[in-house]
Amino acid sequence: MEDKSKAVTGEWSSNLSKSQFLQVMYRFSKAYALVLLEENEERGDITPVVKSLLEEFRDVVPNEIPSGLPPMRDIQHHIDLVPGAAIPSKAAYRISPKEHEELQRQVDELLHKELIRESLSPCAVPALLVLKKDGYWRMCIDNRAMNKITINYHFPIPRLDDLIDQLHGASFLVVYFDDILIYSTSVKEHLERLQEPFKVLREQCLYANLKKCHFLTNSVNFLGYIVSQEGIRMDLSKVEAIVNWPTPRSLQEIQSFHGLASFYRRFIAGFSTLVVPITECLKAGVFKWDEAAQKSFELIKKKMTEAPLLALPDFEKVFEVCCDDSNVGIGAILSQEGKPLAFFSEKSNGPRRNYSTYDKEFYAIVRALANWRHYLISKEFVLFSDHEALKYINGQHKLNNRHAKWVEFLQAYTFVIKHKSGTQNQVAGALSRRCGLLSFM
Repeated sequence: MEDKSKAVTGEWSSNLSKSQFLQVMYRFSKAYALVLLEENEERGDITPVVKSLLEEFRDVVPNEIPSGLPPMRDIQHHIDLVPGAAIPSKAAYRISPKEHEELQRQVDELLHKELIRESLSPCAVPALLVLKKDGYWRMCIDNRAMNKITINYHFPIPRLDDLIDQLHGASFLVVYFDDILIYSTSVKEHLERLQEPFKVLREQCLYANLKKCHFLTNSVNFLGYIVSQEGIRMDLSKVEAIVNWPTPRSLQEIQSFHGLASFYRRFIAGFSTLVVPITECLKAGVFKWDEAAQKSFELIKKKMTEAPLLALPDFEKVFEVCCDDSNVGIGAILSQEGKPLAFFSEKSNGPRRNYSTYDKEFYAIVRALANWRHYLISKEFVLFSDHEALKYINGQHKLNNRHAKWVEFLQAYTFVIKHKSGTQNQVAGALSRRCGLLSFM
């Protein structure tokens, strides 16, 4: 059998296609199959205490999603179309026989599980397959034609920065769409807290993919950041993608690099200033890449590899703000106990480049406080400054409109001013000299 099948397939092979198998069966009426049965590979990173919990909630982490639709919810999803819009009817994409076979298999499986049903709708949009990281295919629907005639109902999406800030607060659970992050200070506390979301998932007939779950870990990849008890850092895979990014050859490639790098701008001091040459290339509307852009491109890559670990904000501790300015832009650092929490920068445009030295410094203070208002407005903080800008404004007999606006803005904050050269002093010492803007001036 083995020698003869070699003649059919043309080579020694451990795999036969369906057509090859049928050819062999047509010539030889008998076939023998060796079926190997093996248990699913157990994950070595799941401890016995977690396994006990997963056994209790094994219906929440099934190997496959059960058949049938979930129960009816109080709020039913409905897609509203633009009145009078023509319903799209798009032809299917051309795909290979192998892709067609996989697509049909997935459709049949969903039909069998009663998760979908045969459509009688006048609308038709194409389906396609996308290869996933694990080597399996994901079926996707190209709904762009429908999206164009769909009425958009906007719902505010949680800000990533706000979710990260919660990690040092009283909350122990953060949810972002289908990502759930649970954090605790001890194993016992963590196991107790895991019970609650599992119970909710069970009650709502929702399921978790055990392959994507991590338990009792000191660090985890969450929303593009590596979060640990020490703070947050950039995802090394994203850093690697930035470092290995080839020199852009089109406007779209510039936009893609700019977008990915900007996601981590909070880690890079003076990012807006560094990226100016690349930003200028985007303004032309056509591809343009000069020597200045290339230098900026390489410098940003270098800075990404040197980015510090950012501490998580603790709202029980004192915040510190240090500002700086230049002819190109402004920058600031938000920190606690000397540990950086975030960097802020802004490019100087048009008239701001002509500001006096005092105005540039004062503007840097105003913009930094506005950017971090949610951290600073409710309690006293330390502002590192060389005082000259505030002294200059204070020495004016009559404030112009711009200065008056800035002074009014700063009156909402309570802060202690320290000279920049004294940034190594302890914050507690600075707090002994309590003052606000008006008392200082």
